[in-house]
Amino acid sequence: MVPDADELSRRALRSITIIGIAGVLLIAADLIVSWSPGTIDIVRGDKDQIYLIRPSEDESTGHLSLKAEVQSDRGTYEKNMDLTLSPYREGEDPENSRETVDEKAADEERIMYELRAIASDLDSDRSKRKVLLPSRLPGGGTIRWIHRRQSHTVLLMCLMMASAAVIYRRRLLPLEKKKEEESRSVLDCLPEFIHQMVLLMNAGLVLSLAFSRAVEENIRFRTDENRFFYIKIRQIYESMKNTNGSLTSELSDLAGESGVGELMRISTIIRDNANKGTELVEKLERESASLWNGRKMKMEERGRLAETKMTLPLSIFLGVLILITVSPALIEL
Repeated sequence: MVPDADELSRRALRSITIIGIAGVLLIAADLIVSWSPGTIDIVRGDKDQIYLIRPSEDESTGHLSLKAEVQSDRGTYEKNMDLTLSPYREGEDPENSRETVDEKAADEERIMYELRAIASDLDSDRSKRKVLLPSRLPGGGTIRWIHRRQSHTVLLMCLMMASAAVIYRRRLLPLEKKKEEESRSVLDCLPEFIHQMVLLMNAGLVLSLAFSRAVEENIRFRTDENRFFYIKIRQIYESMKNTNGSLTSELSDLAGESGVGELMRISTIIRDNANKGTELVEKLERESASLWNGRKMKMEERGRLAETKMTLPLSIFLGVLILITVSPALIEL
């Protein structure tokens, strides 16, 4: 059973509260991580030289995020760099991993090449416990190293607010789906039921008896029927039988509850022509024909929609089939 709107709103509020608490915890953790100094220690030597302390032999590889701000004759350039230092190894030979710089390269391209070369050279000699961060580039230009803090607070806040907004907007989705199923049930079952009533009224039964007989036949031959329309007309039948309820008013209430235009039109016809006999039958016959035509058009529309939904899976299947077919020939090439 689908909860009411108030219960769905309370559930959505609880979910939003949980998302808010989780988001705050994630933001706090992100701030702690972003403001941490990293796993590589930084020390300053004489003449403002900056050294990186390589991790010990029993420690894991160190990581540090820095921003290199280079002052050259042609301007200032910045580059974010993620530095890695392997654990200390005594007596290990350095690796020559410096990249070759094209002398004809543009100033910015040269600087980027040299910065990458510096980042690569930092971890080339694992026998050095202290690694010097150069203050100048080989091709000219001073470097200022700035500790870069990688924070995702804004992204986390956006995700948190977007999730809360989606949950709030979709909180009544179960009720909307239930309403849609109820409307589809009325549209699917109404033509058959009205046609059955028309046949009974043409056989000589009055409106109330024709309705009761149609419902009794439904109860007898559709004991497992649990669609919204049949549940409601059984309730109307029980109300007429036990409390002498009015058929026209009960049908009007059902039409208003379902919100289906076809049922509203039929309930109006029955209310205005309940005592007119033949005229009521003729109008119900026209409505029955219109309902059957509408049902036929809706079924055709559903069939076309199903064909459209099958287009993508069939296209994928065709592509896989073609790939399987031609792959032996491609392998032999």
